[in-house]
Amino acid sequence: MDTTDQDELDQVLRRLASPTTQITPAVEDELASMTIATRGAARPIVRKRAWRLSLTAGIPVVAVFGIGAAAMATGLWEPWAQTPDGTFTYTLPSGMTCEQRVGDLHSENPDIQRAVQEIFATTDVVAESDVAARYERLLTEDSALEYAQATVDNSSGLPGYSTIEDVIYGMAVRTAVNNTVNEELVDRGLLQSDEQYSMSLRGQSLCGEDAP
Repeated sequence: MDTTDQDELDQVLRRLASPTTQITPAVEDELASMTIATRGAARPIVRKRAWRLSLTAGIPVVAVFGIGAAAMATGLWEPWAQTPDGTFTYTLPSGMTCEQRVGDLHSENPDIQRAVQEIFATTDVVAESDVAARYERLLTEDSALEYAQATVDNSSGLPGYSTIEDVIYGMAVRTAVNNTVNEELVDRGLLQSDEQYSMSLRGQSLCGEDAP
């Protein structure tokens, strides 16, 4: 991993680790996404929080789609994102459009990857997800606001991450879509509702002029 990516992640995590920051399930969602996107570069405590969230949310946290540290640093699609397992687009409060790609999926059950690909190919996952409710809840959480501010401070004006509202909305979309995909996998009998971490999946998003 590029040292710039790690430095940015470390700065965000240091802010979240301050005594005044309360780590809530919503922020754990986003920390989990960064853990996946950076392939274990985050501290072990972050990964443990992702596991705990799966027990409290009522839905298995199979994967959370992250922004991708390398994407923030380069504005380019990573190699795995050239052939993603799924894509979706969303519009931020600022009016900017973002494209999210998910892929590099690893699971012991090959049927899960095929199902994930089918879900993204045949379902409007954003429309099927309760993004508005998740967004409104995040806006009331001090910890989410602190996380968003840290992201803005370290984004260097990257499109899609330059305002708190845009950052929080992106968090809301990714976690809401993640829940929708997980629920569909449970409905198809590919996951049990008490499973914790059945596959790994990476995510990357590009916004504005950077998006294709």
